[in-house]
Order: sequence, then structure tokens, then C-alpha cells
Amino acid sequence: AYNALGESMSSINLNVAAKGSLDLSSQRPEGLDKIKQLEARGHTKAEEDVATFQKPVFTSALQNVVKSENESAHLAARLIPIGDPSLKVEWFKDGKLLETGSRIRTSHEFGIVTLDIESVRSSDVGIYTCKAVNMNGEATTTTSIKVKEGAPASVDGAAEVGPPKFVTQVASNIQISEGQSAHFEARLTPTEDPNLKVEWYKDGQLLQTGHRFRTFHDFGIVILDILYCYAEDSGTYECRATNKLGSDTTKGSVTCSEKSGLILTPQVPGEMKEQTLERIQHLESHKMKVSADGQSVSQSAPRFTSPISNISDLKEGENAHFEGRLLPTDDPNMSVEWFWNGKALKAGSRIRTFCDFGFVILEISPVYPEDAGEYTCRAKNALGEAVTTATLSCSGKRNIILDSQLPSGMEGAMERIAQLEGLGRARGQQENEEDLNQPPEFLSPLGDLTLSEGSLAHFETRIIPINDPSMKIEWYMNGKQLSTGSRIKTISDFGFVILEVANVMTRDAGNYTCKASNRHGETSVSCQVQVKGKQGIDTNPQLPKSFQNGTESIHNLEEKMWKREDISYEEMESKAPVFVTKPHDITCYEGQPAHFDCRIEPIGDGSMRVEWYHDGKPIQIGSRIHTINDFGFVVLDIDWTFKRDSGVYKCVATNKCGSAEISVNLNCRSKKDIIVDSQLPEGMSMDRLKELEARKREARTEEETPISKPKFLTQIKPRMVGEGEPAHFECRIEPKNDPKLTIKWFHNNKEVDFGHRFRLTHEFGYVALDILYTYPEDEGEYVCKAINELGEDITKAELKCKEMPAIQLENQVPKGMKNSEYIVQMEAAMKKYSQEMFLTEDDVYDSERRQPPRFVTQIQSVTTLEEMHATKFECQLAPVGDPNMKVEWFFNGKPLSFKTRFTPIYDFGYVAMNFGWVYPEDSGEYVCRATNLYGTDETRAIIKCSGKTGIIYESQLPKGMMSIEKIREMETGWQRAPELIEQETEKFKPCFVTKPEPVTTAEGGRARFCCRVTGYPKPRVMWLINGHTVINGSRHKLIYDGMWHLDIPKCQERDHGKIEVIARNQCGEAYATTSLSVKRRKDDYRSVLKHNVK
Repeated sequence: AYNALGESMSSINLNVAAKGSLDLSSQRPEGLDKIKQLEARGHTKAEEDVATFQKPVFTSALQNVVKSENESAHLAARLIPIGDPSLKVEWFKDGKLLETGSRIRTSHEFGIVTLDIESVRSSDVGIYTCKAVNMNGEATTTTSIKVKEGAPASVDGAAEVGPPKFVTQVASNIQISEGQSAHFEARLTPTEDPNLKVEWYKDGQLLQTGHRFRTFHDFGIVILDILYCYAEDSGTYECRATNKLGSDTTKGSVTCSEKSGLILTPQVPGEMKEQTLERIQHLESHKMKVSADGQSVSQSAPRFTSPISNISDLKEGENAHFEGRLLPTDDPNMSVEWFWNGKALKAGSRIRTFCDFGFVILEISPVYPEDAGEYTCRAKNALGEAVTTATLSCSGKRNIILDSQLPSGMEGAMERIAQLEGLGRARGQQENEEDLNQPPEFLSPLGDLTLSEGSLAHFETRIIPINDPSMKIEWYMNGKQLSTGSRIKTISDFGFVILEVANVMTRDAGNYTCKASNRHGETSVSCQVQVKGKQGIDTNPQLPKSFQNGTESIHNLEEKMWKREDISYEEMESKAPVFVTKPHDITCYEGQPAHFDCRIEPIGDGSMRVEWYHDGKPIQIGSRIHTINDFGFVVLDIDWTFKRDSGVYKCVATNKCGSAEISVNLNCRSKKDIIVDSQLPEGMSMDRLKELEARKREARTEEETPISKPKFLTQIKPRMVGEGEPAHFECRIEPKNDPKLTIKWFHNNKEVDFGHRFRLTHEFGYVALDILYTYPEDEGEYVCKAINELGEDITKAELKCKEMPAIQLENQVPKGMKNSEYIVQMEAAMKKYSQEMFLTEDDVYDSERRQPPRFVTQIQSVTTLEEMHATKFECQLAPVGDPNMKVEWFFNGKPLSFKTRFTPIYDFGYVAMNFGWVYPEDSGEYVCRATNLYGTDETRAIIKCSGKTGIIYESQLPKGMMSIEKIREMETGWQRAPELIEQETEKFKPCFVTKPEPVTTAEGGRARFCCRVTGYPKPRVMWLINGHTVINGSRHKLIYDGMWHLDIPKCQERDHGKIEVIARNQCGEAYATTSLSVKRRKDDYRSVLKHNVK
């Protein structure tokens, strides 16, 4: 060890006695070669690695596929080189890039490229091309997929089904009024004919479905709904069903009565009825008399008896109302016009006019600042004209805060921000005029980068013109356009162009180009990026600096842990492979798993090689097919089987002394398209099911009561809620057992659309409408209408919703709180935090006094902290109750992000920062800054924290305990000569001290088995579920912490059964067994949904 002041040295001798029984050959030769390759590579450059890979070559081509519709198609080919990180594989169909999804999946693993298509359709027919590209070239292979037609089979099936026939007819005649809905429904057989076609006709013409006409056909039911009818919808409606064996029809008619377009009943209140009607009749008789006589001559010139008035001090969003009175009131030739700043004013959704009975009115709602100006009303007839004028002024809201929000000391930055945002008007206008007429130009080049793998790549440059809307920025890597995503982000704003690539990889190395173009031209700038790959093995120690003697201790522990046991020469004597047990032939259905296992000897032979073949071809291991070779067990698992997996499977075992092989057959039967087997639970027969259904039918007929006209027993009640609160309407109705009773809800005469906010309930005569959260537009009248074949009934109620303001401008302090009450609140806050109060009544916020922030007390430095200790900064701030007060904390000049360790407090003038625990890196300067509309103030303090040592060298034993002496004796014994060391522990075969217990759990629940095994040398433990070897992964967790654990986080039905555990070492083996019971969930409907039509 050495440093700037000198060096020190320590040495020791190591004598190793050779033993002839040690096996120095590698037990994993392929792993040793890989380690040597990684260590030899060292710091070689990524470019040398890439150069070793050759141009892509398909060693086996894709084969043509001919499948029936709804079968699965599988394409596979072999590709070299294997392990090239720059190799990219793409699939094309008919020359276009193939889009993958849940039905179409591709994979590229270990030199095998595959394409799987589930449920082949006629649209999948075409030419498929697989293209492989790397840095040295490209290769392609092409094949085709064809789909067989199944027309003859469908004819036979149709012959068994029969021609269509309507079991029930649609309603013969439906009489409704305009605006109501019409509903036709009938039952049809056969129910499962795929060739059945159902069409609706109106008056002999094909009916086009849309938003008002909706049709349904499923499970032998055909429905036509006309949501709201008009008079022109009246006519004859016909439903026509057709298949290959015949057709059938059913007809019904709709008679829709038209509502009157005019309301002829008087809408005047009773007390004004006679006087108003006489006045109206007088005016109408006068107009009729004038028109009858043909006299269109006006009696007098227009005259404003009451002019319109000026409107001022309106705020944006309020309403403006101009009103005047005019004579004569009954001149049919009078024309009234409105003008704004001399221009004719057009009525619209915001601007409405009214002129009748001598009143002229103009309403503007809402008002905007641009509506300000002079408004003129001009009345004109044949004898003259009259004019009245008024002005309107409206102040706008401040949508943009132009005042500086910067802290004190940064005033110069405001000019920079104004320059960037273009607030300098004259200069901004000049720049815009120049910028928009010039081609793009990069002001700074991109610099070349050399990065390590996993770091961030940042490219930045500047471009002019800045404010050109036609400017387009594009990034390219090695000539290909880059697409942004979670790893690649781009920015182009205010003349800055930035590209960031996070977690760079070796494949990200290359040439990067930024291209800018507008309508006047284009330009580009480029740079080179090199990415250095990380070492495969990190040989540097990862210990902390304070861990001085840790390396030596770790070496001692590793030497004991990995010390190999003595193996006799007889045990390692090589033998030719022999299969002790043979696998059995398997017959299964498509989609089920297949499992082959056998046992082979010798068990510990490192040169043993096991391979599996299917019909003479090597099996490709992947996500569906995997093998195991351990403890002398040889296993082949196929998670789910296809028809193509049928055949002869051969297992070949080879070592340096010979080879052995064994064969087994797999017969996979394809599933039928239609499942005709009973899906009833075990023990439930079809006769028993019919008997139960007959009982229900008899009980139902006994309980049936006569159906009557709907009647609401209780009425819905009016509601008043605030915006965002829920609203609930409920009532009760009879009859309860009418299956044809329909409930509809209307809001302001429009039917309610039920969705995420509106929930409808109708059960056992109980009807309810729930609005989960209300908006002002939900206000109005709600009507509940019940309809059946005998009639209808309604109940109605009002809903009022109080609108909440978008911005809370009022003070949120409780009403009536005076300064004295503020003092009480401040005293309570200080008492809560156990601090003496220094604030006075003058420190209470008063908007008229314009008080800047002021720290009444300062935070205090803490310099004696140790790691993991807690501390606190606290002070008092005035004015108390300022709604614009903003408190910020900074650490070493940077904003302090609040975490679980840092908790800020600001409560009635009390300001604090709680540190739950501190680390040495928390040492530094802390600043608390308070800002309001009238200024800022700061208080600062320092924290110093010393760290704890990495290793505790002191004894942790209680005083007086002699165990420390015993430990020292044992440690000195370890340092004696080898001949004085006691003989090694006697070897013995494994034995279960505790065996696993049986477990019962529900499907999706957790199951855990544990056992304890003794034996020397330390035995190896293997778990089996229903004869299948358990592999550590996401579904099964194998853990050893002194005891052996098998953990199943989410149990499935296939885990139900026998659990076995085998422990084995050189001296023998031990065996234990238990059971796992998995109960099916009651709410599991997958077995039903799997066979559903849709």
C-alpha cells in the first residue's frame, strides 16, 4: 500500500499440498471459454467487436403454408450470425411492413426467426418476406400463406340446421306519437347458422341503420329499435331471414301521429287573460284591417319616447342590456336596425335583438373588451326616421401576468426573457420581418462525442431564423430518420435545437445529422458518436474506502464457501450413458401441455451431453418448449401443444465413453370447432338439470300475479346540490314481476344517456338514478317514465346545481376573524410546536399596509450532528395570513426537493423544516426564502453531519460475558499447523429434520412450503409439482435461508396435486412428499366465456 508520503508492505507464505483426487478439468467448458473470451477482450473497442460479425445468411428458408380458416400458421427459418447486436429482422406482407399484435407475433432468438398467426383469415393470404439487415449487408427469404375454402362442409352443416323460421312474430301494429320510440322483436330459428342473413325493409325498400334505427341479431333474437319517431316513419316494416335452404319473413306496422306545430291554448296567467286577449285581438284586427284595405301608409314618423342608456364599468364575461321605447307601436312598415361604430350589427348566439309592443332591446352575453364602442338604434318608416345612441365600455381580465416573478437580484434576466418572448415590439417586428425571408442557418456546429455505455448523449446547437412558423427540424442517424420515444427526446424552441438519447448502447454509435428546412431553403449539420461497451466482468473491488481489511475477510469466507469436497477416484470413473427409466407415450388434445421425463446415469459426468429430436430434426428450445438436465433427471416440457407437435421424440445422451438414445411418441388431437360435450359440473346430469329447471318453471307459474298498468307508488323528490356533488333520485313502482316493463329517464325532454356519470338501477320494483358528480348543465327537470303493454306512468322532479367559481378570488380566512383572533391562532400554532411567540398584532396581514416579508426569528446552524440523527430548522415569519406569501427552501444554492426525510411546515407565521434523519452528504448551507407581492426576505444556516464507520470493531457482547475469550481461543486454533487440525466432519446422507406441510388455498392465492435438511456434504434440493420439476422464475420462487422454501405467489388450478422434494449428496438421497389443494374461485367465469360466440 502506498500514498504520497510513503509505502508499506506485508507478506505471507502459502504452501499447498497436492492431492491426486482433485479433478482439475472444467465442469462447464463452454462457460470457461466465455469467461476467457470476456477477460481477454478487456478494453477493446466496440468497432472491433462489430467487425467480427459476417453478413446475414438464412441457413434454412421459409416453407409455404396452406391452412384452413381459423387454424394457426407458423413460419420459421434459421439465420446467422447469432449474437450480433446490430442485426435487425423485419417481416413484410406483399411488400408492406407487417404490423404485429395479439394475433400476429414474431420472434428472433438464438438464430431462429419465427412468425405465428393465430386464427388465419382470408385476408392473411399473400407473400411473406423476412428481411435481416446488419452493418455488413442484408438477406431475405420469402414464402406464401394460402387459406383453404370450406364451402362443402358449410352446406352439410346448413342441411342439418334447416331453413329459417320465425318462432314468434313482431308486433302487428304500433301506435305512437311523434318523439316516442318504436320496438320490434321476434324469435328466429336456427340460432347457430353462420350463413343466416337478416335484413329489415320499410315499405318494400331496404332499411339503412343509423343513429335512430338500430338492429340486433344474436341467440335467435332479432330486434329493430326506432329511437324517436317522426310522422314520415309511419309504414310497414318487414324482417326477412335467408340462408342457403330457404327464407322466412315477419311484418308489422308503425302509425306515428304528428304533434301540432302551433300551441293554440293561451299561455297568459288567469288574472291577465281578459285584458291581454282584448289587446292582442285589437292589434291583430287592426293589422288585418290594414292588410285587407291595402293601405300600407304609416300614420306618423318614428319617435323614441325613451332612448337607450350608456353602459360603463362592465367586466369581461358579464351581460350588456340596451333598452328603449318607440312610437308608433302598431306600424307594420316600421324597420328597426342596430349599428356598432357605424357598421350594421348582426344578431347571433351572443347578440340578440327584440322589437315588439313599442320596446326595442339589444342584449350581448357575454361581453368582451372588443365589444366596446358606440351602439346606434335606427327606426325608419315612409314618413321619417329616429335615432338613439349610447356607448359601451368593458374592461378585460388580465390573462397574462406581465409583472416580473423573479427574485430580487435577478432583474437583468427580465430583459433576456423579454427578448426571447418577443415583448420588445419594435425590435421584435424588425427581427420577424428579416427572419421570415431567409433560409435556415446553424450558428454553432455539433461536437463529436465519445461516451460510455449507459450514459446520456446530449446534442445542442442554435439556429436562425427563430420565429419562422414554416421551420421543420429533423434528426437522422446513419441516414435513417430518428423517432422520438421514452429514450429519445427532441426540443426545438427559441432558436435552440436539442437531441437527448438516454442510456446509450453500442448500437447507438454512428453519424448523427440535424436537418433544418423552411420555404426558403434547407441546411444540415452532423457529428460522430462513439459508444464504449462496458466490461462483461468488473474485476475492481466494490468495497467502501473505509473498509480497510474487508477484502482479506471476504477472501477467507469465499475460500471456505466454495471449497470443493474430496471426491474419490472411483466416483469419477467414467461410464457410457444408460437410461435407467424410460418416458411414456402421450396422447393429448391441442392446447394441453406435454411432459416427458426419464433418468440417466452416470449422474455427475461433466462431459455428458443430452439432445432432443422431433421426427429426426433437432428441437428448438424457446418460450413454449424447454428442457432440464440435472441430478440425472432429463425432462422435456411442451407448455401447450399444436397438431404439428405430433410425432416421434428421441432423446440422445452422449459422453466421451459412448452414447445412448430412447424414443417416445406424442399424439396431439385437434380440437373441434364446436364443443358438443356437456359443460356441466361433475355429478350433474342433463336429466337432473331438466328436473331442476322444471321445478323453477312450476314455482314461477304459481308465484305469477296478473300484470297491471305501471304505477309509481312513491315519487322522486327535488334535489339541490353543489357542483361536483352526487345526486340521487329514487322511487318504487308496480308491477314488480313484469319482464316487459321498461324504465326510461328524461332530462329536459331528452332521454338520458347512461354512462360513467349516470347510473340506472331497476330491481324488484325499486327504480333509482344516480349522478356520480353533477355539473351546472345537469340542472333541469328529470322525468322517470315506466312503460309496458297496458300503459305508462311518469314521475318528475327538479334538480338544481350551484355552480362553483373557476377561480377562488375571495379570502379563505373564516368570516369574522379579526386581528385578535389571528393572535389566538398564532399562539395556538406556537404552543403546538413548543416555541416562544415573538410575533405581535402588528405582524398580522393587512392589504392596505403593503407589508413585505420579514423573518422575526432566524433559523440556527447545527454542527454537531451524527449520521441518522434527526434535526429541525424553525423560525417565525411576518406578515401572518398573507394569501400571496410563498416560502421556499434551498440547499447549497439549489431548490430543496421535499422527500420522506424532509418535511416543510408553514402554519400561522411558524416556518420549519423537519429532517427525519441526516447523512453526511446533507452537510451544507440551507436558505429559507419568503416572497410576496411587495418583496422578499431570507434566513440561512449550516448543517454539519459526521458519518459512522463502515465496520464496528468493538465487542457487542454484554460486560462480564466470557464468550469473547472462547472466540479468541478458537481463532488462535485456526492458525496452528495443518497436522494439528482435527479431522474433517464425517460424511452422511441427507435427512429431513422438518418436512413440508400440506397447504390449502384459493385460486390466485399464495402457497409456501418449507423443509429443513441435514447432510454432509451440503445436499442439493429439487422440488417437483405433479411430477414436473420446478424451475426458479416468476411463477415459482426457490429460496434457501437455512431452510429450503418453495413459494408460489399466485396458485393456478394446474398446481393442485402432489408436491415432492428430493435432497441428494454423494452419500445418498432423501425424499419427502406433501399436497397442495387449490380451490376454484366462485367468481371465475372463464370456462363459460371461453366458449362464448363473441
